[in-house]
Parts: sequence; C-alpha cells; structure tokens
Amino acid sequence: HLEIAVVALVLISYANLRGLREAGRMFAVPVYSFVVMLAVLIVTGVTRQILWGLPQYDPGHIAGTVPVHQGNGLIMGASILVILRAFANGGTSLTGVESIADAVNIFRKPQGINARRVLTSMACILGFLLVGVVYLVHATHAAPFIAEYPSMLSEVARAVFGNEVIGHILYLLLQTASAAILFFGANTSFNGFPALASFVAEDSFLPRQLMKRGHRLVYSNGIITLAALAVILLLVTRGSVNALVPLFAMGVFTGFSMAGFGMTKHHLTHREPGWRHKLAVNLSAGILSTVVVGIFAVAKFTEGAWLIIVIFPVLVLALMRLNREYRSEAAVLRQFRTDHPALKSYARHHVFA
Repeated sequence: HLEIAVVALVLISYANLRGLREAGRMFAVPVYSFVVMLAVLIVTGVTRQILWGLPQYDPGHIAGTVPVHQGNGLIMGASILVILRAFANGGTSLTGVESIADAVNIFRKPQGINARRVLTSMACILGFLLVGVVYLVHATHAAPFIAEYPSMLSEVARAVFGNEVIGHILYLLLQTASAAILFFGANTSFNGFPALASFVAEDSFLPRQLMKRGHRLVYSNGIITLAALAVILLLVTRGSVNALVPLFAMGVFTGFSMAGFGMTKHHLTHREPGWRHKLAVNLSAGILSTVVVGIFAVAKFTEGAWLIIVIFPVLVLALMRLNREYRSEAAVLRQFRTDHPALKSYARHHVFA
C-alpha cells in the first residue's frame, strides 16, 4: 500500500503541474462518482428500511469485531473520553472546506459569491451523506472490525444492496468510488496549500519562491514542495493511517481555530453591521476546533500527535525568524533608495548572477 500511495501522490502532483483546469477535470470523475454512489446507497437503504426493513448484523456473534461492554462507575466515566474521541474523529469529515477559503482568488468573478455558493453546496452534500450513512449504520447494527477490514461502509453496502447480481455490481461500484475518493482526496491539499503558501510568502513568513507561478499559471514551487514533504511523511510513517490521521486532523483544526479566533478579533475591532451574529459563529467555531485539537493531542499523543506538539512551536519560531530577515533586507533596500550608495565604501562586494 505504501508504493501505491507514493505513485498516486506523484501522479496527483504531475496533474496539478499541468494546470488547474486539467487537474479539476481529472479529479471531478471520482468525486461525482462517490457522491452519486453514496446517494444511491442512502436512498436505497432508507427506502428498504421504511418498506421492508434492512437486515441487521449481530456483532456479538461475529468473530473479529471490536468488543463493546457495559458497566458503570469508572467505565462510565471513561466512556466520556470515548465520546470525545469519536467527536474529534468525526470532525475530520469536515476537513476539505478550508481549500475553498484558501483558493477564493481562483474562482470566477464575483469571486466571493461563487466561493460562498460552492461552500454552501459542499456543506449540504456533506451533511446529507454523513447523516445518511450514520443512520444506515444504526439501522444495520454494523460494527467495526479490529483488523479494520471490512470497513463499516462495506458492511452497510452489503446489507443494503444484497447479494443479487445488481446488488453486487452496485457494491463493487461503491467500493471502487470509495477507494478513488480516498486517493484523490489528497488533491484538496494541492488546491489549497500552494495558494495559501503564496499569501503567507507575500507577507514574508515563507520563502518568496513559493509566490512564483509556472508556465501553466499554477504555483509550481508550492506543488513540488508539498509533494516532496508528503512523500517524506509517507516513507517515515510507512503509510500508516493511524499515524497520519492525528497529524492531518491537528494541523487542519489548528488552522480552523486560528481562523475562528482571528475573525473574532476582526469583528470586535471593526464592529461592522451584524457583527454580533458573525462574532458568535466565529467564536464558537474557534472554541470547538480548539476542543478537537486538545482531544487529539491527549488521545493520540503516543500515536503521532506529539510530533505536531513539538514541531509546531519550532516552525513558528523559524518563520518569525525568516520574517525578520526579509524585513531587515527590505529596510536596507529602502535606505539605498534614499541615501547615496556611491559615497559608501565596502570592503568586499558580493555579486550574484
């Protein structure tokens, strides 16, 4: 699986280097296929449940499922941690919306309105799919396996579509679309990171080379940098999902927290019309995102979350140092525009070709 993941990552990087439109056309097929197949699953499952009732699993008598016990006292108290972890893991389904906010400038005009429409549509589709699948899991009593295979979506699809020829074909189509969306979901980062990195580089907190566009008018340096870092991360973790998910979720929700609190400060400072409503929305988003980060930091600390906790402060200090260097260089250049460099004497000259 590691080799397949690396090859898929290289192909996604190459597609994005060819241009935004070309990459969008390539990745639109698995996205729409997954949405359509999941919608077929939900509609079919809900219809069967209402009219005839869905078959139900008996996890207690199936070998390999995760055992669930009942208890009180300490066990009931520990279940709160389980619920918090489930909340944090479920929150990862919201990731991807940040790529729309990072790439508003590449939408057609009016950019803000079009980006808002896409974000609203994405939220509605996500809500429908998430609630529908959760309902079917509840209706079929599907349970996770210790070996993580078969997946719960696979169990639900087996129960909903049945074992007939048409049902088996629909099951295979759903599994294929699910695999494709998991691979091509990485394209979200290639859409969001290069544009976001260019904004940060423009503010002198990242190397200026990340602002450069290639001949296809994409941020080629940002795409290549992201691909290289992603390959290194895959090799270090051996492609382990358990090790990568905490890193991914903590990084995304840390950004959500900073965005929520930053917009809270913005509304408190400017107090534009309707600022109280917007303040409540952004403040609650910042608080909930911080809760998710805290849960992952505690529950997944030994599974890779410690890396984010250690590296994040180091990266912040390094980027602040880079910003000071850029500002000092800008101050020297401004001085050269006002002073007379011909009157100055230098012991040594450095010439860059």
